Amino acid sequence: MFDATRSALIDGTLSMVISHPMQAIAQETIATMIKARKAGPGGGAQRVAVSFELYTPENV
Repeated sequence: MFDATRSALIDGTLSMVISHPMQAIAQETIATMIKARKAGPGGGAQRVAVSFELYTPENV
């Protein structure tokens, strides 16, 4: 979370922020692409769940 986002939560400008871990998303995307490539056309769908964080004024 950025300082501006944190400030906006504290002063009431925002009521909630959903934070996505960009590094984890990038890593999982690349790993899934590699798995899909190795599995070939018959490998089926690849699914990955990447967590996220919710921030509210009460938990910053």
